[in-house]
Amino acid sequence: MILNLFLTQETLYPKEIKQDLTLRAKNNNTLDLWFFDEDDVVVNIAGSEIYFMVKDNPSQSDDDAKINKKITDLTDPTNGNAQIELSSSDTASLLNSYVYQIKIKYSSKWYTVSEGNITFKQNIITRES
Repeated sequence: MILNLFLTQETLYPKEIKQDLTLRAKNNNTLDLWFFDEDDVVVNIAGSEIYFMVKDNPSQSDDDAKINKKITDLTDPTNGNAQIELSSSDTASLLNSYVYQIKIKYSSKWYTVSEGNITFKQNIITRES
């Protein structure tokens, strides 16, 4: 799944950051992130840290999150690209709707770049061979 995310120094919300996601539980999933500025120019995110968290509700503590990932090994940071890899074990027990948020620590500042509801659906075909 590709997410085009927008990052600016002036304001964080020139574009809508709310994005609802649907993924398959018990599968490997990749969220492919691309960062752009307000002029739709790729942002060099080298040296940044990306955080991805899934919770039952926004008030749940970070320690009790269903998924809590910190990504520092960015795919192609000079071209504004990073990936969040979710393994089948990350999503094995998730069959419901939750809330998620993606934040980036960029130039020593924190930015929320995407948030919303995330739903993990069960596979229909369970045959593997």
